[in-house]
Amino acid sequence: MNIKLLGISAHLVSGASGHFETFHKGLFTAMKKLIGESNCIFLGSQISKETDSWFTAELPSSLASRVPWLPKYSLNSLVTTSDDASNNLVIYVYEGNLASLFLLGSVVRQRSDTFLYFNLFDSNRYKSIFRSNLRLLMFKSLFLLAYRGLDRKVHLSADTKRFAQLLTRKLGKKFSEYPMYSALDFQLSPDIQNKKILINFRGQQSEELMKSAIERLPALQGLELDLHGLHDKGIAQDLSRFPKITILPNQVDESTYFSMYKYYYRVAFIYDPDFFSMQSSGRLADAILAGAQLVVPRNTSLEDVLNESGNGNTFSFSSCESLASALILDPTIPKRANYLPTSSRAAQIILNSMEELIKDRSDVLDQPHRRAINNAFDDSIRGVLWTLRIVFGVGNRLRRFLKRMS
Repeated sequence: MNIKLLGISAHLVSGASGHFETFHKGLFTAMKKLIGESNCIFLGSQISKETDSWFTAELPSSLASRVPWLPKYSLNSLVTTSDDASNNLVIYVYEGNLASLFLLGSVVRQRSDTFLYFNLFDSNRYKSIFRSNLRLLMFKSLFLLAYRGLDRKVHLSADTKRFAQLLTRKLGKKFSEYPMYSALDFQLSPDIQNKKILINFRGQQSEELMKSAIERLPALQGLELDLHGLHDKGIAQDLSRFPKITILPNQVDESTYFSMYKYYYRVAFIYDPDFFSMQSSGRLADAILAGAQLVVPRNTSLEDVLNESGNGNTFSFSSCESLASALILDPTIPKRANYLPTSSRAAQIILNSMEELIKDRSDVLDQPHRRAINNAFDDSIRGVLWTLRIVFGVGNRLRRFLKRMS
């Protein structure tokens, strides 16, 4: 089966700090090995137009805005120039939202050889929507409108199993768990002993919990701890008083980040469950790939991953003693998984899901009158999106103006 993959990420910028570019590049490299270099194209932000980037910098900033937008002719030209008569084209989107499903769905509906791998991103945004029956009804209606006629042409995924199950229940369409992976290029040197613990933070309460645990429990003060992600300067200053604690910079380059893992035998994720109950973590996949023991909060998707992979401890986010025990004791959950979360594995899972979808496709497009109706709907929706862009744009400018005047 001939497949060409077109990855789309308007947030992708060459040389940006953090984990984001490495994450996408890992899948791009793995997918090229499966389907061939000429059959794999990744589109990123035009901001990187003048840089020597591994992706094609063609996407305007409008596609990364609060209400994503791309003119109809531009959207069609991206797909047309990237397509080939002998290939089935798969459009791959990781940072998907409702507006991008409207935009890309309009293209996929019109072409029998074009398919979409669509990941609905950022569970926190949708958890708040689903708490209200009225907002859920409105969102579901819009989602089904965007999804109409795409049952055999789109594979839906969500970052974690919990989030995928929630979306399946609430929206009535099947969502799979996205195969989260690590792009870590890791080789453990035999002459280096792993003797440190890396602590990752997310959320103010996570920083306060760690501070309280270290100050109250002397056993933690004897551990060699590297702390990453501290934003509270006061807490960072207080913790830096302890001689075995190192405060890491918030941003490190890719090579430094990769090399750090050879020093860690254990990696802890002090992530606030209020924000990460359904969130995934590429850094968690990095730790698993590096063979580190894991420490994660209970009642989160991170705990689900640990229960599947093994080799770690869980802790109660409301207890300093529970956190200390998880950091000090040997793993209570033994190693279980017989695989590693590599980018090669993720690429193969994504490719398999799209091959299965393509095999079940219908080669017959909608009847002309149905296509005309769908096109009319799509054009109307594009008009609504354009109006929303104007409203939000004017609102943002007004807020900035009032802030300058105050």
